[in-house]
Amino acid sequence: MNDEIHAILQTGRLGDLWFTVPLADRLASLGHQVEVWYDEIYGDPFVYFPSVIARPAKLARVVPGSGRAARLANAAAQQLLLYARLRRLGRRVVWNQVYPFRLLAAYRSKQPYPYSWYRRYPGLDFRRAHSTLPLADDGTILYFAASASLRIGAASPFAPWLEANLELLETRTGYRVLYVPPPGEPDHPRFPTWRGDLDAYQRLIARCGLVFGISTSAHVLAQLLGKPVVACYADRRRIVDTIGGETAKLYPGELLDAAALARFGRD
Repeated sequence: MNDEIHAILQTGRLGDLWFTVPLADRLASLGHQVEVWYDEIYGDPFVYFPSVIARPAKLARVVPGSGRAARLANAAAQQLLLYARLRRLGRRVVWNQVYPFRLLAAYRSKQPYPYSWYRRYPGLDFRRAHSTLPLADDGTILYFAASASLRIGAASPFAPWLEANLELLETRTGYRVLYVPPPGEPDHPRFPTWRGDLDAYQRLIARCGLVFGISTSAHVLAQLLGKPVVACYADRRRIVDTIGGETAKLYPGELLDAAALARFGRD
């Protein structure tokens, strides 16, 4: 084992795993120890990723408030403070600036953020990661119509578009639908609703058949585990919010065609 310790900075959100775990895999394969430092409020999303030494940290909120500007300012300030702390500890810091500067660079390049972040690591596949999660296919479509930033209720103009594609997938695959809402969102009126903690959530994704709906952390984790994902985006212009490498990608009004549907299900 190489004595040099690499430190990667990350928010700790499950949906940001692709910014760190594939790179941790690469560095670990070269004999390095890899620490990921992140905000402890997110629990431990790295428990199933053996190349990562998790380093949850209590991060101070430098800027008061809970709005988007305050969150961005705090994220940048926290990473700068962590960077200085880790340099004092003698770590070799891999700068993973999630907010805000590299997002702007990705926007200018008209590419999803992961492509921009991994541009210095040619050949590294950010869509895959080594994990100890037990994989299976239990014949479920995990359906996501709500996230922390986007809610699509029955009255939303997006709802008919989402559920029309969901019906196509149901017919093609024969899978059953399981609705997965964020905390505080009500049960779905038509489909069974799943709720659980972070550990159960990761295991749920590892054993599902496919992930469908507005892009969430489930799409990222499913992709890292080699699961098929159908990501639905509300806005073509927000390129940095797309996950990249989706099995299928849809925008409002688009329906899965025969060629796309042929990529799903058991034959």
